[in-house]
Amino acid sequence: MAGFDIGIINIIADNLRDRYKSGFPVLKEIIQNADDASSQAGRDVQLDFGFTEGLTDADHPLLKGPALFFLNNGPFSKQDARAVTSFGLNSKAADSGSIGKFGLGMKSVFHFSEAFFWLAQDKDNDVKMEEILNPWSGSRDFPAPQSVWDKFIDTDAEKIRVHLQAVFQNTNKKYSSYFLLWLPLRQKQQLNINGKKIGSIISEYPGDDRRQLDFLFQPGLIKELAELLPLLRHLTCIQFWRNDGTRPVELQYSINLQSGASRNTYPDTKTLAPLSGSVKYRHQVNGESEQVHSLKFAGHEGKASEVKLKELRQSDRWPTSYVRDEMGIERPEPDKAKGHCAVIFSRSSEKTNGGLTIQWAVFLPLGRKTREKISCQSDYAYTLNLHGFFFIDAGRIAIEGLGVPE
Repeated sequence: MAGFDIGIINIIADNLRDRYKSGFPVLKEIIQNADDASSQAGRDVQLDFGFTEGLTDADHPLLKGPALFFLNNGPFSKQDARAVTSFGLNSKAADSGSIGKFGLGMKSVFHFSEAFFWLAQDKDNDVKMEEILNPWSGSRDFPAPQSVWDKFIDTDAEKIRVHLQAVFQNTNKKYSSYFLLWLPLRQKQQLNINGKKIGSIISEYPGDDRRQLDFLFQPGLIKELAELLPLLRHLTCIQFWRNDGTRPVELQYSINLQSGASRNTYPDTKTLAPLSGSVKYRHQVNGESEQVHSLKFAGHEGKASEVKLKELRQSDRWPTSYVRDEMGIERPEPDKAKGHCAVIFSRSSEKTNGGLTIQWAVFLPLGRKTREKISCQSDYAYTLNLHGFFFIDAGRIAIEGLGVPE
């Protein structure tokens, strides 16, 4: 048999332990990918995500249990399909309009799943796909998971779409093109195949221990997501849905950038506009009354002359990543970093104990250790995001060279 039997399972596990943390950082990676989806098309995009107890009548065993799903209406190309099924094959390093770089971030979802399903459609790009990505597939050493999990039939794909019908029919944005990610939450019972117990990519079982999903239901998450929209380029709406196993998925909260808002323009635009606007978010309280809040923001961005950075970029010390084109030809590409910065100050209408959070951001905020909280006498919570187009580590935890404060 030609070729290597690559230990991709160990590679994924090492990345999960060393680079990508579970919980909110995974959600942030999904948000980043949704925003990047429209970096070339230049159109607004919506992200719907949620929790479901699963499809009890599905044929595939992984679809029967609890799952997380993520659906965005950005464009989807055949190159995007290659990116989904590749590990570390990076095409974003050369794209200054995208936030990502390493081609690894979406694989952080393996904190939750042993394998995942994805459905995509884009009429303009002649794309319609229904696939399962099973990292155990192709392994000569571990044949059991592939023999049971690799088959994903059309009727199961249709059951997913029917189950999420309310999401697809949502009136905020139409899903003429979409990318849907379905993450079966890892359970120990999934690892008993044909009477044999198999190992897992990583020993985290959110399908059994729901406490690992607590971050989805923390009161502060909605505000934290609302604070991301002014920092992004294309994402204008985030919505969370939930299914308890007895009813269809129902909308729990929605976060919308209000019309007329001006956001981070990114470094490639010639004109810098003032940053200002508001984000409105509404959510259910105890499944009954609805609360509506707003996040007002204002800021300023600046650009340095590209001429001043030209010599630095040509220096041997400037970091370089390697990318491959569709023919597999590798080329070095200078890492994305430009003379672009922004300061965005926001205040939520929610009544709190007051306080100011200051945090570093490279478009999206970095790890929690790069933020500082200051108590102050106020009824409101304030956030100051300091964005610079720096070099960051693969896990988006810290800015390279500055380290992570203990």
